[in-house]
Amino acid sequence: MKTKIKNSSIRLANQSLSKKEIDHLLFGFGVDTTNRLGVFLAIAMRLMGANYWYALGLAINCCETLYRWKKDLKKALQNKTHQGREHMMTKEERAVFAKLPDEITIYRGMTMNEFNSGDFGVAWSLDKKYAEFFAYEFFRYFSIAGIEKTVHQLTVKKEDVIAYFEREDTIIYVQ
Repeated sequence: MKTKIKNSSIRLANQSLSKKEIDHLLFGFGVDTTNRLGVFLAIAMRLMGANYWYALGLAINCCETLYRWKKDLKKALQNKTHQGREHMMTKEERAVFAKLPDEITIYRGMTMNEFNSGDFGVAWSLDKKYAEFFAYEFFRYFSIAGIEKTVHQLTVKKEDVIAYFEREDTIIYVQ
């Protein structure tokens, strides 16, 4: 006796998720702003090409705690398997990115522990005021309360920048 598969929406392992499915998984019931990158990491093997970068950009843009995922995030950002990395950004963000000069100054608010380690997170800003806010005013992360903070500044080549996001003039940069 042969068993019939009744649910035609079951995907083959080698089929990529659609943007609609990605949006549903990243913003669905029970997914909060601290775990969107974790959801991306869980579905990354089911993503191909531009959809991989679309999902990663969306997860980065809508996740509050990127530093918690730093190691995995750096690995995901340096993925050479998928074409279309520019799809991390919207059309408007790509236009802004294209107009940036060849060298840019970026800022990151961080703990002195992060600064001293030299192993920085990936989210930087073109605007020093955002970095200062995250260093000195944003007290949502209780795990770093009471730890001395600083704003670190780097001048980098635009060709080494992975993405620009309008939100907080964010630059994604991996050292």
